[in-house]
Amino acid sequence: MKERGSRESLTSGDGLENWIRILVATGFNLLFEYSLRGINDLAVRPLLPLFLLLVYFPYFTLLEYFIERYHLKDWQVLVAGFIFGSFAAFFIPGGMFTGQLLLGVNWGSFFFITVVWWGNLQGVLTFYLARIVVPERKRQVFITKLGLGILFGLLVAMLWVFRIAIRNAPPITPVGALLILGIAFSALLLLYQTRNRKPKPDAGRCVVLDAVVGLTVGLFAISAVFFTDKAALEIHMVNLTAVKVIVPWSIIAFCITWGYRVFSKREIQV
Repeated sequence: MKERGSRESLTSGDGLENWIRILVATGFNLLFEYSLRGINDLAVRPLLPLFLLLVYFPYFTLLEYFIERYHLKDWQVLVAGFIFGSFAAFFIPGGMFTGQLLLGVNWGSFFFITVVWWGNLQGVLTFYLARIVVPERKRQVFITKLGLGILFGLLVAMLWVFRIAIRNAPPITPVGALLILGIAFSALLLLYQTRNRKPKPDAGRCVVLDAVVGLTVGLFAISAVFFTDKAALEIHMVNLTAVKVIVPWSIIAFCITWGYRVFSKREIQV
């Protein structure tokens, strides 16, 4: 009876380190959201943090699982974020389908959202921060397939909720949709073929990346509290000063992170 009950549970093993990293990743990304929205947004939409939590928590649990299960490297986490960002565009079609379109896609917006934000900021730097808080990786299976299935279903359901709630979403161009799907599936195939089942030594921390993450957290907190000039930007209500600060910093953080990666030839700890 005990063995069957274990198989039917949602978690496997203690996995405390994994869950702490997931909570750190989720909290960091909620801070990122409100660095753009501002804490003044809480008075207008007090339930939004709950819905955002129900997106970020399952997403980062799934990503943490794949990092553990397949020993993903830094660039693979970047690719994983790019894939999710590409598919998420069909639920929340913002700047990718507005402005100057080429073959039905705003490519500048597309690569900024999927690579600079989802891949680097919400992927590599997120888990670098999580590893600062909880450095040890035990390479354990901390959640069962049933738990993974429930979290995946919750993630998709919440993305649909956001899609239904968006009333002024731009139309998705058919050609652009096919191109994005083609690129995303190609990236998914690359990620599948290069997954590494062999454990590798941890890359360790770096002063440069510690500074990038520390500055990012501080900038997000300042932006969330002090930049409160709210206005509509495409399909989102944001603070305009925050956008003028966070967007350039996201690009700077990306350049520093991958400049360090290329010139040092050291993997980034995720």
